[in-house]
Amino acid sequence: MNTTKAFLRKLAAEWGEPGKPLSDYALAARIGVTKQQMSKYQSGEDYPGEEVAIRIADALDLDHGYVLACIAAERSKSEQAKKAWLSLTARLPS
Repeated sequence: MNTTKAFLRKLAAEWGEPGKPLSDYALAARIGVTKQQMSKYQSGEDYPGEEVAIRIADALDLDHGYVLACIAAERSKSEQAKKAWLSLTARLPS
């Protein structure tokens, strides 16, 4: 399973220059969120909603369901629900 932070690091690296990933500010602008929201994603205080998750999936050329399920698993407070989301991510193309 990938995490929000992992998805964002990959985007920053892909959209930046070799050896110089995009700043959080530039990354936030590219995915259409505020710098404050990006900080919350990076700290684990909040997670992307469905629309942002789909923009991330599109930018990384990943299956929408995979990214949505990874973020849902990460967000989940219930261990049982988290296991169900993780089981789903294992069956989806990443």
